Amino acid sequence: MPRSLSHGARIDYDTVAAGYDSQPYRQKEVDAALLAYLERIPAHKWPLLRVLDISCGTGNQLVADKAAITGPSWVGSDLFYGMLAQAQAKDKNISWVQADACGMPFVCNSFDFISQQFGFHHIGPRSMMLREVYRLLRPGGCFVMTNIAPQEMRQALLYRYFPEALDVDLSDFVSPDTLVAMMKDAGFSAVELSLDRRVSQVDLQDFLKKVQPRDNNSTLMIISDMAYADGVARMKRDIGRGVGLHVPTETCILTLSGEKND
Repeated sequence: MPRSLSHGARIDYDTVAAGYDSQPYRQKEVDAALLAYLERIPAHKWPLLRVLDISCGTGNQLVADKAAITGPSWVGSDLFYGMLAQAQAKDKNISWVQADACGMPFVCNSFDFISQQFGFHHIGPRSMMLREVYRLLRPGGCFVMTNIAPQEMRQALLYRYFPEALDVDLSDFVSPDTLVAMMKDAGFSAVELSLDRRVSQVDLQDFLKKVQPRDNNSTLMIISDMAYADGVARMKRDIGRGVGLHVPTETCILTLSGEKND
C-alpha cells in the first residue's frame, strides 16, 4: 500500500480515513460555485472541461457533482492514500490522484475549475499552493476556496468549551484580508470574498456527541489532552445542571474566488 507523502499537514488522515464518512457534516450537495461557473459555459462545451478538487478527502464533493453534472472530466487530489482509497470505492470513473497541493503532477493549464473545501489550513507553504493552482488553471479558469473563518466566529460553541482550539485555529487559519492579498499576489484577478455569518441554537447533548470521539474534529486532535478533557468535563457538568437544549453558537463560512486571465 502506498504511503502518504512527506508533508506539513497537521493531521495524519490515513489514521482516520476508514471512519471519516461516519463523522458529522460529511455529506455533500452539488457545489454551488461550480454550477455558477458552468452557467457561463455553453453546455455543448462541458465535455471539454476539466474539474479538480484539491484536498478532496474521501471524494464526497466530486461524487455529488458528477452525479448531477454531465460532461466534465473529474479529478480529485489528496495527500493521503487512505482517504483516496475510500474515494476510489465510491466512483472509479473519477481520477483520484495522491499529490502534495504545493507540487501537483499536472501540466500547466490543465483545469478549468479548481476547488478546495476546508483544507487550506492544512497546507504549507500556502502561498506556494496558490501559485500552483494558478499554474494549473487554463486562461479563463476559476478557483474557489471554502473554509471557516475563526477570526469571525470567536463565540462558536467549540471555542467556548475548548479555548485552546481557538488559539490553534487563529494560528492556522489565514485571515480573510490576508487571503485576498495572497490570491492577488499569486496572480489571480477578479478576486472576490464573501463571509456567511450565522448564529444558531444547538442542543448541548448533541454537540457533545459530535466532539466524541475526538477525531471528529481536526482541531480537537491537536489541542492538549488536558484541554480536551477539561472541555468535555465542563460540557457534561453544564448538561447535568440542565443547560443544553438551546445553547447559542456562531459560524462563519468564507468563500474566496479568483480567475486566471492570461
